[in-house]
Amino acid sequence: MILQKKTTKRELNAEFKRYNIMIEFTIHGEITSAARARTWFNPKAGKIMTTTPPKYRSWKERIYAVAMEHRPEKFLEGPLAMLCIFCFDMPKSRRRKDVNKEQILTIGNKDTDNLLKAIKDGCQKVIYGNDNQVSIVTAIKRYVKDEEYVQVFIGDPVEIIPLQIMELERIQKILIERERILTPVRIANESR
Repeated sequence: MILQKKTTKRELNAEFKRYNIMIEFTIHGEITSAARARTWFNPKAGKIMTTTPPKYRSWKERIYAVAMEHRPEKFLEGPLAMLCIFCFDMPKSRRRKDVNKEQILTIGNKDTDNLLKAIKDGCQKVIYGNDNQVSIVTAIKRYVKDEEYVQVFIGDPVEIIPLQIMELERIQKILIERERILTPVRIANESR
């Protein structure tokens, strides 16, 4: 016969808190994707040297500094979910076409995997112990009219997944609306 241990009120509160964790922060400034370290032979030193590009190093330091301001008392444990919304400055060529449109999705910018790697690496040993804990990731790249920034949401999947769904539904509405606007133009062009 297996006896079950009686759960105390303190343990229940601890378990409840675990499922209500969400850390949210915004990083302002130019967004830089993860870059590979450069390896080269230094003839003066007589050895092979490795350097990280300074632009990426400063971006990662900025991520680390903002994450430090929002760090929990102890590292988040267990599987985590992450939602990153990368907001890029809209190119001047697009501004004239899309004057009244906010937050248009973008495809032509930096590689999404490398953008996420920079965020995950910057939060490691600050928000969570190891970035392999992040098991659900959603990344959205869009244009905005103002300065570039990244919104980051990290926490228990129970808290983050509803945010991801809401954001994706909002994008779906934008795309459906855009398709409804563009469909009459496509039909007119095809009939010619």
